[in-house]
Amino acid sequence: MQKVKVESSNISEIGFELTALDAGKETVSVGTLRVTFKGGNVYEYPLVPASVFEAFTLSESKGKFFAVEIKGKYQFKNIAESLKTAGIEEVKK
Repeated sequence: MQKVKVESSNISEIGFELTALDAGKETVSVGTLRVTFKGGNVYEYPLVPASVFEAFTLSESKGKFFAVEIKGKYQFKNIAESLKTAGIEEVKK
C-alpha cells in the first residue's frame, strides 16, 4: 500500500492500494483508501477512484477534502482494532 504522511490537524497518514475494476469495455482504476487519524482510528474505503486519492494528496486542507469528498460517499470499515490485534504498529496516538 502506498502511504503518505500528511499535514493535518486530524489526519496523520493516507494510503492507497490500487486495483483494477473491469467495467465492461474499459478498466477503471480504483483501490482501497486508508485514512489514519491522529486519535488512532484507521478507516479503509474500498472502491475509491485513484483520481480521488490523487486529489486528496494534493488538497490544501486534508480535513476539508475528507469531509466533502470522502465521508458519507464511500463504504468504510474501522480497522484500528484489527491492526492492534495483529500487532501492527500502524496506529499512532
